[in-house]
Amino acid sequence: MPSPLRVALVGPAPDHLGGTAVLIKALLRDLPAAGIEARAVATDALPSWLPQSLDRVKYLRTALRFAAYTARLLRAALWADVIHAFAGAYLNFWLEPLPAVIAGRALGKRVVLNYHTGEAEDHLRRSGRLVRWAANRADVFVVPSLYLQRIFARAGIAATVVPNTIEMPQAAAQPEGPVIVNTRALEPIYDIPCALRAFALVQTRHPGARLILVGRGAEADRCRRLAAELGLRGVEFVGGVAHAEVARYLSRAALFLNSSRIDNQPLSILEAFAWGVPVVSTAAGGIADIVRHGETGLLAPIGDHVALAAEACRLLADPALARQLARAARAAAARHTWPALRDLWLDAYGAPQAQTETAMPVGTKVHD
Repeated sequence: MPSPLRVALVGPAPDHLGGTAVLIKALLRDLPAAGIEARAVATDALPSWLPQSLDRVKYLRTALRFAAYTARLLRAALWADVIHAFAGAYLNFWLEPLPAVIAGRALGKRVVLNYHTGEAEDHLRRSGRLVRWAANRADVFVVPSLYLQRIFARAGIAATVVPNTIEMPQAAAQPEGPVIVNTRALEPIYDIPCALRAFALVQTRHPGARLILVGRGAEADRCRRLAAELGLRGVEFVGGVAHAEVARYLSRAALFLNSSRIDNQPLSILEAFAWGVPVVSTAAGGIADIVRHGETGLLAPIGDHVALAAEACRLLADPALARQLARAARAAAARHTWPALRDLWLDAYGAPQAQTETAMPVGTKVHD
């Protein structure tokens, strides 16, 4: 019997917060059933034997993390057949996926470069030559959405679409009244202030509405101050939680409200789909490819809190529409599960058991 294919998953530690860590954890869980041995290579963790208090010292933290990551990467690259590197933009690209691509090529390993951030267009303007150099040295350049595929095509970079993977809960959400949930980080690109201003308008028509913000980030204090200035009631700042706890909030939501300015294919929206929670979102980046207005959700222009509130009120006032959108969204989410995407990953890894015919996710087009 041939030995299993060995894949090193290079990215954030699986127990850390964020969508990439969730995807790595899912691959660690699902790949063994496909006959693949997978191992995580954390790019963002100090060695356990160092005092964790050092993680609070800004520049020292970066240097120590990079040194620890380099050591892990070299060990994993010697062990693995395939280096699967997850890539963000800007400094992240230099410090994390780029060393993985270099190590993989130097050791003759198959390299899968998996770019996932919605900031790709700006990143290409700033560092297009570097991104193109790395993409051309990968055996496969993977993106999770048609949106990113289009952006890279305009830059002359061919990309293969393998959508983000989610788990489907057994049952849909059971809303506890007009509970609105947002599970995005409190960072500028997700424009949580826009969601708060929209919620202020929603509350004028639905006084009992509640807004639950599940996330942490640099704008937490600003958002708390804005909520107080707007005189909002029923706003709960949960902070960052382990991914397993997100279900606790989605399972009782009547609506998922997303106000991002820059985005790709948000795992948070796909998870809302999976729970059958109707989505109202700005049409940022690749969101319009998955939230189809009037079919799988409702869309508003970026930064327009008035339009966002109007769509949220429309949905809260029309239970039949909410149920219709939720059913369609849940059906779309089922096309983003491991059984639907398994062969796409096996093909990217060059696994011999990969099949040529694969269930394509909703919105995916076949390009000549």
